[in-house]
Amino acid sequence: MSGVGGAAYSCGGSAVRRAELTALGLRSGDLRDRFWLVIKEDGHMVTGRQEPRLVLISVSCDNGYLTLNAPEMKELRVPVELSRKNQVHNCRIFGFDVQGRDCGDEAAEWITTFLTTEPYRLVHFEPSMMPRNSKDTMPCFRPTDKESKGSILFLFIQKILYASSSA
Repeated sequence: MSGVGGAAYSCGGSAVRRAELTALGLRSGDLRDRFWLVIKEDGHMVTGRQEPRLVLISVSCDNGYLTLNAPEMKELRVPVELSRKNQVHNCRIFGFDVQGRDCGDEAAEWITTFLTTEPYRLVHFEPSMMPRNSKDTMPCFRPTDKESKGSILFLFIQKILYASSSA
């Protein structure tokens, strides 16, 4: 089984050969499901519908760095472990509040330069931050699922498609 995922909502995917299913989503090495988000200055998430060029950004994660590439842009490497001095933003995702640590001015300038419409920030969820509880967005779980399935982070931040190697 192989997977394809994008670390930030609406960004292009990354092929992975295998992934671990954790309580907070899929993980393949340093690449974590639902841990990265592009936001506007007011903290609201940015989607590919709002910024179609967002889907042209390819994402990978190796050796402790998230790497972003886009047409006619220099590669950007952002450390997965961010300084605790970086600001924590209150973010809004489909009407729900979550937190994300700012990835710095270089990442913000890179995304803003590529999208060209307004200032944006890249934020990273950390396991110590309060995730949204799945019961707040998915009431279709059975009562036992609500207790055992735990929490979800940035909804749809990382698109994951699975296909067998024969597909």
